[in-house]
Amino acid sequence: MSPVAATLTSLLLALALVGCGDSSTNPTPTPVASNGITVISPNGGETFVVGSPMQVKWSYTNANFTSALIQVVCDGVAYGLTTTSVDPAVKDTSLVVPDTVYSSSLKKNIPFPASSNCKLKISDYVIGTVFDTSDAPFTIQAK
Repeated sequence: MSPVAATLTSLLLALALVGCGDSSTNPTPTPVASNGITVISPNGGETFVVGSPMQVKWSYTNANFTSALIQVVCDGVAYGLTTTSVDPAVKDTSLVVPDTVYSSSLKKNIPFPASSNCKLKISDYVIGTVFDTSDAPFTIQAK
């Protein structure tokens, strides 16, 4: 091996070792949603009863996120917890799981569905493709 190649190999090895670090002294970074919105709670495993409050928390780093749409998605169907957009700066609010929700397919109010497969979805009110959901399902029980 030429002296230049040996030096380059040594330098690359040294840089690789420095970059690895010791995991005991380098804390694991907190995951952040790639689109800048992160649901904090409910984030899975909780149980709520229709008509009772649900503490909703989120964070965001997307500077263009100016209004939030808050929904619960149960068994693949989204139900709004608010009727208007919410200022994303609120980031921590108590919302009541409503007794009824409007079904656009039935064109009437129906009882809020009980399910063990629900997730909170926080999305940009204007750009619906910018969103985050709970990491794992939670349960909503009937009254």
